[in-house]
Amino acid sequence: MDRKEATVSIESIQNGEIDVLNLDDAVSPANGKADMPHQFNWISTLGISFSITNSWAGYLSNFGQTLAYGGPRLVIFGFICAILVQFIVVLGLSELASAFPVCYFESLVKIRCLCGRVYVCPSMVDSDTALFLSLTGMVLVFIISLVMCKQKQPASFLLQSGYGISGWNDGTAWMLGVMNAMYAITGTDAAIHISEELPQPGKRVPQAMIMSVFLSLATCLPLFIALMFCMSDMNAVVSSALPSMELIYQATQSKGLTTFLSVWLLVVYAASIPSQWVTSSRMAWALARDIDSPSARYLAQVDAKLKFPVRTTVATFIFIAVYSLLYLVSSGAFNMITNCAVLFLNITYVVPQGLILASGRSGALPCRYVNLGFLGYFCNAFVILWIIVLGVFVCLPLELPVKAEVMNYTSVVLVGLFALVIVLWYRLGRRAFQGPRIDWEMMQIISPTMTNLNLNLTLPPTCPALHQGDDTNWSEASFALYTLVSLPPSDLLTLTNTLNHEWKQSMTSEAMSLVRTPALYNYAGQSLQAIVQAHIELDKEFVARDDGIKRGDIHWFPTAFIVVTSRDWKENGLLFVYVDTGVEECPLEKYWFAVEDAYVMLSTLSFGEFTPAQCRAFFDLETKVEYGVEG
Repeated sequence: MDRKEATVSIESIQNGEIDVLNLDDAVSPANGKADMPHQFNWISTLGISFSITNSWAGYLSNFGQTLAYGGPRLVIFGFICAILVQFIVVLGLSELASAFPVCYFESLVKIRCLCGRVYVCPSMVDSDTALFLSLTGMVLVFIISLVMCKQKQPASFLLQSGYGISGWNDGTAWMLGVMNAMYAITGTDAAIHISEELPQPGKRVPQAMIMSVFLSLATCLPLFIALMFCMSDMNAVVSSALPSMELIYQATQSKGLTTFLSVWLLVVYAASIPSQWVTSSRMAWALARDIDSPSARYLAQVDAKLKFPVRTTVATFIFIAVYSLLYLVSSGAFNMITNCAVLFLNITYVVPQGLILASGRSGALPCRYVNLGFLGYFCNAFVILWIIVLGVFVCLPLELPVKAEVMNYTSVVLVGLFALVIVLWYRLGRRAFQGPRIDWEMMQIISPTMTNLNLNLTLPPTCPALHQGDDTNWSEASFALYTLVSLPPSDLLTLTNTLNHEWKQSMTSEAMSLVRTPALYNYAGQSLQAIVQAHIELDKEFVARDDGIKRGDIHWFPTAFIVVTSRDWKENGLLFVYVDTGVEECPLEKYWFAVEDAYVMLSTLSFGEFTPAQCRAFFDLETKVEYGVEG
């Protein structure tokens, strides 16, 4: 995007008229153009994300090993631990997806591109239908199992220990069970890989990622609590070739219903195939697009008629078909694939977060829809520590004593894959890999206003009701400070102290604060108009006078107030809203001003030296930053 075009649009965006300028435009592929049309909406994005995760179906495919590690208690509580961990990981990852919303983002680390879950069945089901089939299937298994189960286990069955038969001690078996349960919530990053095909990806992608985690919890946990209550023979489930089928049969005691539900489960697996093709092909396409070589350019072509990368889709389909044959080799090969999927996925989740943490979050991250603030440091640091723990336990043998058929070769695969990546980097990547183009200048231009795009900052055109207090004295009035974002009490105290610091130094100790917060100041999640109405109704703390000059004193500035619109108020400034009393219609106006200008601007207003409209000419942050917009 041309810089001049970008700057011209800012005023319209701030006024809520149009939405054409955002940080999505500042991150583009190496070729400098967006190749894919917007062909997904929020629901289809959630469908892609959850149809790949499909926690309840994914957990049915491997819970038997968790059951062997620690029985029903580990199946339930191990999953709860796993989802808590994964939520922290996804929270940190969703912030980066919000900051850099391109298909390329997570492809910073490509070692896991095609090593996730694969179910090789022909399917042409779209993501919306896949989501419907999955949720319907979960409800059917849940209801039918509870209705058909004649004798349920007591509650104590889910809490008893000592059911582990893997040979590991309780602590190690518990950790192995948690690692195994994490397989059920892998793939929550899928929405990242279609960022360029989605409107407002900086907002919609993290929403889909976080919602898929909540859907995983809502579908998987109730289902497995019900199935554990309905399980009558744990040893039969553990030793079965298909533990899910045996468990459903024990719950229903009906071969017909077991067959019906198992077929539905197979349909759910099959329905996830298109989503797998889409995300896998987009990862391969994103990598090929940023490599300057003839073969990469061939694969990076987007079909002009079909509007998607056909060549990388076919290539990834062939790879997945061959890779999936490992499922048929042995149960050990299957467990190795699940372990690799968990480990490799989490490595790709961790590396970008680690790089951002090491680079300094405040300097490396632009304004974004998901801004974790100080919580981001915790999330980023946690995932780094977690990958160390995960890497150790995922590579342990499945059971003791160790036998060749149950040996865990994840560590061998990991070392071999890293070696391959290193060789490819030195032979090809260093000279051919270009990476995405990030327009840091545009990010700096947009930053002061980007945070505000996610807030409703529209104002009524006029507001005569704010034209109050002409017959009162305002000399000791404070400016009201409201917030449209949630601020920790410590941050709010820091802000008010900063705004009042110079004022208190120049005034007597008895003087009223220049800026204060009313009793009700937090309007997070509401609109700016709600604050306007609150300020109209605010008790101005009127005190009568009998000097014949003014009717009395008021202690809140009636015609103007300040609003916090960003947690990064030091960088983005504060919003000043005022009614222009110099115009008969009393129009409402607003502008952003820098915190360091607060004392000069507000004190001149307090002393009546300038009107708000006159102050705007000097302190409007947009004018000071020289966006190129007049005024």
